[in-house]
Parts: sequence; C-alpha cells; structure tokens
Amino acid sequence: MQLNPASYYYKDVKSPTRPAWGFIAQEVQKIFPELVHQSMDYMGLNYNDFAVMAIKGLQEQQQEISTLKLEAKRRESENKVLQNRLSELEVMVQKLMDQKQQKEAIPLLIQSPSLGQNSPNPASEMTRVEYFLPKGKSGELRITNIKGQHLKQIILPKTGKGYVDLQTHNLPAGTYTYSLIINGQTIDTKRMVLNH
Repeated sequence: MQLNPASYYYKDVKSPTRPAWGFIAQEVQKIFPELVHQSMDYMGLNYNDFAVMAIKGLQEQQQEISTLKLEAKRRESENKVLQNRLSELEVMVQKLMDQKQQKEAIPLLIQSPSLGQNSPNPASEMTRVEYFLPKGKSGELRITNIKGQHLKQIILPKTGKGYVDLQTHNLPAGTYTYSLIINGQTIDTKRMVLNH
C-alpha cells in the first residue's frame, strides 16, 4: 500500500503557525474510496475510520508475524531432526567405510604367510600343523630340538592354506620347535611338546 504522508495548511485558517500532517485525499480515494468525503470545494478524510482500518491492518500484520514465527519454529525443529538424521547417516557411512576397509584388508592378511599351532599339543603319535604359503612361494617346515639341532625338514606340498601331519612316534618325549621357512627365511616359529 502506497500512501505518502504529506504536510499541508488549512485554507480557512488565518496565519497558521504550523502545518498539519495527513494523507492526500485523492491518493486515499484510489485505495479506500469509502474513507473520502467531499464538501463543496475540498475533499476530506474520515480519520476515525482510517484509524480503525489501520488498527485492523496492524492486527492482520501481527497475525501474519505470529504465523511466520510458528513456521520458523517448525522449520527450526525440522532442521534439528534433519541434522540428527544427517549425523546418524554420517556415523553409518563411516562404519560402512571401516567395514569395507577391513574386508579389503582381509585378503592382504590372507596373502601373508602364517604358521598355526600344532594340534594336539602335547602330542604322542601324530600332530597336525596348519600353514598358509602365498602363491608363487616355496616353503618348508623345520623341526628342531631344545638344543637347536635340526631333526627333520619337510617340504610343504602346496601353496595356499595347507597342513602337514607330523609322525612323532620316532622322536623322544620333550619340547621341540617347528619353523616355517620361506625362501631361506624363518617366517615364524612355534613350540610343541611330545609325550609318549
């Protein structure tokens, strides 16, 4: 609404000391014709009704402000819910990424040579030793007594996951070590106990 306040002097007042303030009747008539009245040579405004309409306008404006405030609170609440959901999603994505990295790391671990503990331990007649020998490598299992003397050497029959059944009946009771040797290097050593 474009109503411009204006200052003016009354024609019938002699030597006015100060101007009056109001609206131009012709401008108001375009918007609120019912507030304008005409008497002979001049147009006037019904400021009492004008005040009522202004109060009504303020009330409507206040209602709109209240509605906007409620809408702002609702959106703020929705934003908090969305932020919480986003945080939960970020945590889930991080967990999935961690799981993916772990899954990717498992093959790397599997590709590393390994030597298992013999079973049963202690053993009497026979014991089994599991191992993992990476593809393209050759390896052996070396049995040593407590004095460090090499007693037996077994060439590993295959790469990948495998096992060797050790016949122990021809070895005296006692503590022994067995080592996984790959390309001349000792990868791991375990201890086994024999009793007959």
